[in-house]
Amino acid sequence: MTEVDDVLDLPEAVVAPAVERPEVDPDERRRLLVVWGVLGVAFLVALWSRRWMSDDGFINLRIVENVLDGHGPVFNVGERVEAGTSQLWLLALLVPRALLGWAIEAEWIAVLVGLACSVGAVAVVVDSQWRAWARPVVPVAILAWLPLGAVWDFSSSGLEGPLLWLWCAACFGTLAVRAVADDRRPPWRPWWLPVLLGLGPLIRPDASLYSVAFLAVLVVVSDRSWRGVLRALGVAVAVPVAYEVFRMGFFGALVPNTALAKEAGGADWGTGGRYVADFLLDGWLWVPLVVVAALAVLVVRSGVVGRPLLVLWAVTWGAAVLHATWVVRVGGDFMHARLLLPDWFLVLLPLAALPSDVLRRLPVRAGGVAVLLLVVWGTVVWSAARQPLVSPVADGVLDERTVYSVAAEHEHPVTLEDHGANRFTRWAAIARARAEGGDDVLLVPSFYRPVHSSPSAGGTYVVWPNIGILGFAAGPDVHLVDPIGLSDAFASRMEALPGARVGHAKDMPMAWVDARFGDPEELDADARMAGRALSCPPLQDLQNTTTAPMSPRQFVVNLLRSPSLTFLHVPRNPHAAVADLC
Repeated sequence: MTEVDDVLDLPEAVVAPAVERPEVDPDERRRLLVVWGVLGVAFLVALWSRRWMSDDGFINLRIVENVLDGHGPVFNVGERVEAGTSQLWLLALLVPRALLGWAIEAEWIAVLVGLACSVGAVAVVVDSQWRAWARPVVPVAILAWLPLGAVWDFSSSGLEGPLLWLWCAACFGTLAVRAVADDRRPPWRPWWLPVLLGLGPLIRPDASLYSVAFLAVLVVVSDRSWRGVLRALGVAVAVPVAYEVFRMGFFGALVPNTALAKEAGGADWGTGGRYVADFLLDGWLWVPLVVVAALAVLVVRSGVVGRPLLVLWAVTWGAAVLHATWVVRVGGDFMHARLLLPDWFLVLLPLAALPSDVLRRLPVRAGGVAVLLLVVWGTVVWSAARQPLVSPVADGVLDERTVYSVAAEHEHPVTLEDHGANRFTRWAAIARARAEGGDDVLLVPSFYRPVHSSPSAGGTYVVWPNIGILGFAAGPDVHLVDPIGLSDAFASRMEALPGARVGHAKDMPMAWVDARFGDPEELDADARMAGRALSCPPLQDLQNTTTAPMSPRQFVVNLLRSPSLTFLHVPRNPHAAVADLC
């Protein structure tokens, strides 16, 4: 009896194995190995057929290059702003880039690492389920993951999604093996397990919810004592807390700058609801959702699932629902399906693969019917379904891959050369040439007129909201001014525009840009007022935090300032900013 049970005066539980484990048929094992092998190869071929690099993926590549050049994890040299959302994804790109950069282009490293993580996530699911049930498993709910075009697109986009899927698979699979085996070791043994479960915040800030859920399961299925629980939690938060201290001292913020720019704490339920509708209606995703839900009820009612494993299933589904609710609350995203894919993966994980004898226990051949329905649905989606360029359900939700394929005039735009027809690449060439010539210039591109130039206070600057391809192609000597704030500490803290595009509600007016980077002799009245606002104490603190030379003293100053700077809000109108902040 554990200390917790003793305090609560509960009887000691006797946990039986989840199912009887029959002898494994060697022929069945071989057949299923072939089935899984065929599915794996087909999945990899499908991912390769949609290879590309997104604009946001190039943001990560520019940060990696700056780290390797000795400038630190920053987007613009000399300005400490955390433009990367996923620290572990940056690390996953940095290591092979440092080791293999002489042989493989940075863009291809990002694509190959993403593909490896995506395929690896499925492999981990199969392996962990096979080990948990101690016999071969057949594909079931995983059939509702493999055919999704959105999964194919984001597997090679240069974004952190595949790493998140791999981590979720590893956390769930490890806990499933532990739950089925009724492994009652203390929750901190082995030590690497709570470390793994606690890494969510370093993959995406919102994945903290998944970490909390998985850690709760670990505590429930382990031999609990207050000391053991506290030790496990201490081990789990050690790495995220260490990075948070670094973030506060280096960047002067409590969260990534992207979270501030995208107003992750805001509420837009209507737009978020349309985003979910777009996700479920594209490819008739509601069909496998109904099938998997019905199958889950039958499997649970059949009694083959032991209590520890049932706890894991319930918490995993609960975490998916809670995270999806948060996605709805913040208004979703402009990229089709991106933010909901990890929740869909979590919904499918418990029933991703099951032993054939478990399916045979279900009434009226429900297991076989479910697999057949998923195969039919998957075949149709695999061969025919494709998200339209602009969603007919949710305004502003786009098929991002097609957007950039059309702009690049290339079916598989991966490298900068592939993106050569994109105007961003051409503008970058102009900016790079001006920087190499030592020009002090502020460049403002436009889709409708030639690039506008004006004198700068010193250096080459480009003002444009799509900073990935443009920034990576322009090189480190060109400063990208991001008016929507992903890489700009001032724009990210400005008040949001009502009714703006989801995730891009900030728009720093040119008066602020001119005041910060333009020639002081050529400022108009609004820019001069913005310059006055920049001299106000809160904005002076922000300027010093992000640009003052780093030192132990500056690190401590940034650490202490980070709470107030995180919650700093700047009016867009310079006159209002002076009134509020000075």
